[in-house]
Amino acid sequence: MPDLPAQLYFAYGSNLWLQQMASRCPESYYVGRAILIDHRWQINSRGFANVIPCSGYNVHGLVYQVSVDDEARLDRNEGVHSGAYTKSYHSVVLHEAIEDLQLPTRYFVQDGGLDKAVNAVRSGSRSHEPEQQGRIRSNVLVYLSSRHSQWGTARDEYIDRMNCGIRDAVTLGIPSDFFENTTKEEDRRVKVAIVEAFQIPKSLVVEGDGAHLLTTEHGAVRFSAKAQPWDEV
Repeated sequence: MPDLPAQLYFAYGSNLWLQQMASRCPESYYVGRAILIDHRWQINSRGFANVIPCSGYNVHGLVYQVSVDDEARLDRNEGVHSGAYTKSYHSVVLHEAIEDLQLPTRYFVQDGGLDKAVNAVRSGSRSHEPEQQGRIRSNVLVYLSSRHSQWGTARDEYIDRMNCGIRDAVTLGIPSDFFENTTKEEDRRVKVAIVEAFQIPKSLVVEGDGAHLLTTEHGAVRFSAKAQPWDEV
């Protein structure tokens, strides 16, 4: 990574999708995966991912290094000036990727996609481990919304982007169990898709709030509900 003034950014929503991240923040670098302690993942009242303080819960995400210009782009995309999200700085448990994998996000979305890029780097690396041991890293940027912290319903379009992000996140080492468990909350308030690779039992049908979590023929869970109005950020 370049040794320039930059900010570490913790992504937990659709910016897990490297293609979207590369498009929104063209100067960004992938750093590794991380865990935000004592926070809970949710779909908020605006229909987007959010994290809220909650003792005993952890949120898994990806960490990127962003430039000053990239951070300004993130502010616009996250709706900071409109109050959709606010900027917060937290400590996370960061598992840095091996140096050969700390690459510009645009590298991961070139021909062949993330899988090809990761396999190529790992096969040519001298290290047998894809990442380093977890260490506490402070002052990591997290976008969150305390203003819109009521539980809500994800729109189909956002679910599609989240699915792409989940696929990339799991490929880069985030445990698939985190995403599976996120959709199986006891109160059934979380409504988000699960990627096909998780092989969730096809018999699972969960009802909640007048909606359903349904399995497809491939074993994926997808939320289906009446659309709610929301603003793109």
